[in-house]
Amino acid sequence: GKWKRVSWDEALDDIAQSLLKIRDTYGPESMLYSFGTYPAKNGIHGWVGLLGALDSPGTFVPNCQYCFTPHIIGNTLTAGLVYDCEIGYPDFNESRLVVLWGSNLTSSFPALGKQLLEAHWQGTKLLIINSRFTELAAKADLWLQPRPATDAALAMGMINIICEEELYDKAFVEMW
Repeated sequence: GKWKRVSWDEALDDIAQSLLKIRDTYGPESMLYSFGTYPAKNGIHGWVGLLGALDSPGTFVPNCQYCFTPHIIGNTLTAGLVYDCEIGYPDFNESRLVVLWGSNLTSSFPALGKQLLEAHWQGTKLLIINSRFTELAAKADLWLQPRPATDAALAMGMINIICEEELYDKAFVEMW
């Protein structure tokens, strides 16, 4: 029940054994590769090749139903804006504080990470919540390192303080 450090070869062997066990126990049809829209679709060829090697026909492309559309809805409901690599970007320069939770923009979306760092250098405060020490965590005004599976407790604690100290936009909450 605890993590232990292993070599890449050991990790790949463990993964291969697990995949073969699943295939042999439940059949090749039990394995499925699924992805959303941007940018995961660029890596489909490797997954299709892997599943082909395991005799699995399983590739599922749901597209907007669980990737893009929820992303847009979430951004709209929480920030009142839609920002996405295909539609537009957040304006970090107009933000007093940016909170990145479990995100590593400098690796996953370098162009956006660069924009965030430029805004930070201009005075935007940066709070990073990530169990991993990232490039942005090194530059953040505050880095919170929750233990795995404690994010919900941290979020509920933050919500509790926001509610108790009335640190929210009451008119916005009433309206929405």
